[in-house]
Amino acid sequence: MRVGRLCRVAALTALVMAAPAGIAAQSGPEPLRSLSVGFEPARFYAGEKVRALVALGPGNPGIPAFSIDKGQGFGALDARPELEILGASLSSTKAGWLYSVTFIAWAPGVGTIPSLSIGGLRFPAIEYAAIATTGADDRVPGPRRPQVDPPGAALYLYASLALLAVIALLTLAFVYWILPGARALLVAWRSREAFRLLSRTLDWLDANVEGPEREWYALLSRSLRIYVARRLIPEAEALTPAEIAALPPAGLPENGFKEGLSALLGESDQIRYAGRNAGTTARARATRQARDLAGLVEGWEEVATKAGADART
Repeated sequence: MRVGRLCRVAALTALVMAAPAGIAAQSGPEPLRSLSVGFEPARFYAGEKVRALVALGPGNPGIPAFSIDKGQGFGALDARPELEILGASLSSTKAGWLYSVTFIAWAPGVGTIPSLSIGGLRFPAIEYAAIATTGADDRVPGPRRPQVDPPGAALYLYASLALLAVIALLTLAFVYWILPGARALLVAWRSREAFRLLSRTLDWLDANVEGPEREWYALLSRSLRIYVARRLIPEAEALTPAEIAALPPAGLPENGFKEGLSALLGESDQIRYAGRNAGTTARARATRQARDLAGLVEGWEEVATKAGADART
């Protein structure tokens, strides 16, 4: 048994070593009969590596299995420009013997792998069909052409520029006219609201001159300071009567406004903190003075607004 195994190994070695010299596309004995032919992949393109599979059936072809690659040479087949054979092999499977050829078809269309004679056996020829990489419906890129604008491109362009111009004009109008106007309206509303709040407070004080003295003057001083802070002097709520009297006259009404305001606030502080007594007559006089000071502010601001409008025109 050992002798038989050694003989089979020696025969296989001799076949593989002698195969390159005996591989050729030639006439001779009838080729082996093929049962079926397949390809991996089933559809392939020119220039793609493919494996052709030929089922020879269960009968023993008469030689052992082998595998030959391109390095061992395929004789005259290596000179064919349209076909490159990369290897051939014979193997045994459960269904029988399988003959395979690995190749690359460099030209599209129908072609044939010729019948190869290996080890004294002639294997069947294999027909194939390689698909062209450029189909019938594919277009070959032509020379460069000048760019063609799509229909209506000019209209869209000019409309976009016009829209940008409108947006720019609206932005400028908002910054230079609408926003300042809105700020002026807000200032005017706050001014009117401050005057209405002071007037309502003075009306209430006139109707309650018999109330507690300190609380009455505290409300008078507080409402007057809030009004002046909203209309003229933002820090008026924190200033003492002496500090108000020392303010520069620029930006303030004339006709003794700051002096009258300082005197009225000083009188209120004396009654609230120094214990000075004041009757109903003094309280009525204090509310009249507060209304006169508010009248000076309203009249002065109206004149200043009109003068600013005349200067702009």
